[in-house]
Amino acid sequence: MAAPTAMPTASQYSSPVAASRAAPTPVPIAIPTPIADPLFLGSCPSGCSSLTMISQRLVSTVGGNRRRLVIVCPTLDATSLPLFRSHPWHGLETGPEPPGLVTAYIEITPFDVIKYELDKESGLLKVDRPQQSSSSPPTLYGLVPRTFCGANVAALSQVAERADGDPLDICVFSERPISNSDIILSARVIGGIRMIDDGEADDKIVAVLGNDPMYKQVEDLEDLPRLLLLRLEHYFSTYKQVPGTELNVEIEGHYGREGAHEVVSAAMADYQETFGAS
Repeated sequence: MAAPTAMPTASQYSSPVAASRAAPTPVPIAIPTPIADPLFLGSCPSGCSSLTMISQRLVSTVGGNRRRLVIVCPTLDATSLPLFRSHPWHGLETGPEPPGLVTAYIEITPFDVIKYELDKESGLLKVDRPQQSSSSPPTLYGLVPRTFCGANVAALSQVAERADGDPLDICVFSERPISNSDIILSARVIGGIRMIDDGEADDKIVAVLGNDPMYKQVEDLEDLPRLLLLRLEHYFSTYKQVPGTELNVEIEGHYGREGAHEVVSAAMADYQETFGAS
């Protein structure tokens, strides 16, 4: 057996995606050993003839524990199509240069009248509910990978009793319409909105598409046209409202780039404290 070199990357585990292709040409790669988790042998999903070591790694989540499969195959062609898709929350990097330039996983677009959200267990995008009001999101909307809104995020609010226990939300402005969700993009953080929902801090980071030339001069929240910020505030104040009912939602305020960097850093720290280093 070859000497240990490197552990599998995040792209080698998480949600499986269909892969229909011929068996790859065997290319020897080093099997990292030892692995502290229990191992068992099984057929390699790539279609090669070798037995494959599979590690069932116990991963702690907010809702309990789940098992994550890590596949280590001695003949898997490293240049073939990936057999596994990274989990959008746990399997992607927070960003190229956080807290200023982050990755955004997009769940909803301005064209959606259905509330989609990430299924945290499977990593797939699911239908949460139809929007019951006439509100539509004014921007792309999603989450920042490997962030968590916990005690550090809640401490930045003057009125929140706790944080919402979800990944950090992000709103991304793009000059050109983007109609697809379940995508990732690089977003440049310029500010944020501090929303309080039933006593929980539910911050919304405001960002622009990282390489959008139309927003090149926008460095801080105050550089945005005032109307765009008002639209965001109105949307988050009303989008959960069912006609004839009242909401326990308030906008505590908004903050600029430096405040947003502080929130992103706090959410990254909360993630590390909750899930540990990856």
